[in-house]
Formats: sequence, C-alpha cells, structure tokens
Amino acid sequence: MTVSATRPSRYFQYAQEFENAPPVRPGLYCFTLEGQLASGEWAFITSGEHEVQPPPRTGLEIVIEDEKQTPFPGAAVVLEIEFRVTNHDPVPHLLRKSICGLHHASFPPPDDPDLIAACRQEHAIKERHQRNGDGLPPRVQPGGTVRGVYVTTFPWDPAGTLSDYTLVIKDERNTYTARPHGAGEDPLAAWPIT
Repeated sequence: MTVSATRPSRYFQYAQEFENAPPVRPGLYCFTLEGQLASGEWAFITSGEHEVQPPPRTGLEIVIEDEKQTPFPGAAVVLEIEFRVTNHDPVPHLLRKSICGLHHASFPPPDDPDLIAACRQEHAIKERHQRNGDGLPPRVQPGGTVRGVYVTTFPWDPAGTLSDYTLVIKDERNTYTARPHGAGEDPLAAWPIT
C-alpha cells in the first residue's frame, strides 16, 4: 500500500500525517521525498527503506499440537492433549498445568459401566505417558521448548461434539492459555484464573 503527504514541511510523521495510512506493523517500509522547485516541477531529494522489527517475544508460548479422543458414547470422552511450551524469557520458568472445560453436560451416575470404563482408560493412558516420560517437565529453560500431555475426561455430549476447553499453564507469576485448533476466542479470557 502506498500513502503520500504533500505540504510545505521537511518533517513527516508516519502514520499521523499520512491520510489513510495503515497502522505500523513489522515489515519493510520504503520512502521517497521530493521537493517542489520554484518553477513548479517536482525534483527527487532522497529515498530509502526502514525495516520495522516485531517486538521481542516474552513469557511462555503454549501450542496445542494434537488431540486424541477415546469416546465412550453416552458416558464420556477421554481426551489426550499433546502440547508444547516455549520459553521466550532469559530465565527458567517453573510449570504447572491445568484445564478449564466449558462443557455443560454432566456425567452419568458413578456406577455407569461406560463411565467406569472411561475412568479406567484415562488411568491407563496417564500411566502409559508416565512410563514414556511424556509428562510436562517441572521447568523450561531460557529459549527452550518442552512437551507434555494432558489427559482428562469430559462428559459425553449428546450432539457428539467435544467439549470446549482452555489449556492453562502457570509459572511463578503468570497464567498462559492455549485453545484447541479451530476454536474461537477464549471464552475464559474475561475470567480470573487462579
């Protein structure tokens, strides 16, 4: 996109003095300055480029990489959430994980055979990940990335859809969240997570 400004000035402030100028974003900006001669002709004065760098990332970046569902129709869905945590800070972070689900359905009675089977499956999956060392490490080093798996059980939704959820990772000071692929805006964003 090209924008221009014409006025008797040697100083132009982007984006304030350029009509319809887009907000500044990371990228390469080119400029050309021309001056009007006494004869009315325009003469080239200078041109150049200025690259705007994105701000350095800070904090933890949480990305959900995969979801594996084991359905128990009418009772529950066991969900394995594979994720990674990248530390963009120059200091290590201690890590704790949790999940906030927004499913409004409820589990069947505790003695329901399908629910019992789902709970056993959840326990077996957790044990397998523990044996394989797939649990989230207790800390992530500066510039490092760690991977983890979160295993949980959601109530069965009669519509057959997976519960909406937010994966929560906390360090010593802050809370970071990630949403599943294709999910909309985080409905918990306005809620305090403690």
